[in-house]
Amino acid sequence: MSLLDVNRVSFSYVKGKPVLKNVTFSVEEGETVGIIGANGAGKSTLLKLLVGLLFPDPMAGTAMEDGWISVDHQQVTPKSLSRIRQQIGYVFQDSDIQLFMPTVAEDVGFAPKNYGFSKQEVAQRVTRALQMTGTYELRDRSCLELSGGQKKLVSLATVLSMSPPLLIFDEPTSALDPKNRRLVMNVFRSLPETRMIVSHDLDLVLDLCNRVILLCDGKIVRDGNARDILSDENLLEENGLELPLRLQK
Repeated sequence: MSLLDVNRVSFSYVKGKPVLKNVTFSVEEGETVGIIGANGAGKSTLLKLLVGLLFPDPMAGTAMEDGWISVDHQQVTPKSLSRIRQQIGYVFQDSDIQLFMPTVAEDVGFAPKNYGFSKQEVAQRVTRALQMTGTYELRDRSCLELSGGQKKLVSLATVLSMSPPLLIFDEPTSALDPKNRRLVMNVFRSLPETRMIVSHDLDLVLDLCNRVILLCDGKIVRDGNARDILSDENLLEENGLELPLRLQK
């Protein structure tokens, strides 16, 4: 069953210079989808559209219906954002943007508290999310004291506290050392939710994703089996990428 639908979506920061051009795809429940592409392909803009930080351009001057995005059959609009953001957990590339409360537990409990859950329910959700990410022992620590890997896992816990059916990760291993990268990847593998991962780390995408969407110049160039796309050296090079390190000779 389709959990996310993106239909004929275009977007421009400057009129006449589209960053995304008529993008259409769906994500089924249980899929792990990698979004790849060179710098400037439109990946980060696409993520912002999915969570309603931006909205698609209208199809001005055409007979076509405007592009739209829906999550669990709820269209993303300014009026639906409260519900949409319960359905999508967005883990930012920069964890410091996501963590702003005095302690880890307060950060993880911020969303459920503000959505009106009882004190007991908030506490249960905080405990569950911290246990899922292996960070329960950090619950009373200041986020300023955490390592990069710990911050990334706590950022993940902040979105898991709302139990969203769709998780979105923007460069999840960016700036992590090998040990923390491996730790974060192991936690990702254990998550049952539907996942979308935007990353330049194509080895990570190869490890975690069963499907890949390749963007170039704001358009979908290829959408299909992850290993098929990530082992196609000519396709990747034509679109400003290289083979994953493990596949290079």
